[in-house]
Amino acid sequence: MKLFDTIASTLRPGSYIIQFSPIRTGSTLIFNILSDLFPKKRIKKTHTYDEAYGRLRTICTIRHPLDCIVSTIKTKRELKLTPEQVFRQSVAEFDDSGIRDIIRMVDQPNTLIFKYEEFIEDLDPVFDRIEAAFGREIPEQERARIKEKQSIDAVASRASALGEFSNWDPVTKLHGNHISDTKGRPNVYKTFFTQEQITELEERYGDVLDKFGYR
Repeated sequence: MKLFDTIASTLRPGSYIIQFSPIRTGSTLIFNILSDLFPKKRIKKTHTYDEAYGRLRTICTIRHPLDCIVSTIKTKRELKLTPEQVFRQSVAEFDDSGIRDIIRMVDQPNTLIFKYEEFIEDLDPVFDRIEAAFGREIPEQERARIKEKQSIDAVASRASALGEFSNWDPVTKLHGNHISDTKGRPNVYKTFFTQEQITELEERYGDVLDKFGYR
């Protein structure tokens, strides 16, 4: 964490919520929900682990690693690289985004972990667990407003206005081309990768697959 955040979060830990996740796990969606629900708190979105997160309320998202890599590959359409180069670059980028660190977050008492596959089509489980963790009721009217605002079609419309993925909104953290052509559907990797690639990646991320019940 930056020095300012370290000092401020030490003095007022209740004013901070850390949103820590590997890339392409639905973290931007959860970040924007948290920003809507807690406008007076500082929501820090990051893909980099810090020891300070152990004492702060931390919200994590996890997704099947192979789907994360598919999603990462799809953000690189404008790059003039071979398919193999894009594949290797995407794997390296995913490796550097906290996928190993999230395992250490599982047993920390201040952590909530949301599985992408369990919230992408229904946000109520997210709202329910936030209510329980923060003691903050989220009425049906507020849930409905956020669901409409953060629907995949609404987000896709806002993202398309940004153009290429390299363009992004510093407030919402949305990138251009943020929503893929499959609109976040789970298990796309099964028809996207070759069997050789699936085998390679399942071996590479076996600990994550096992830890979060993906096999």
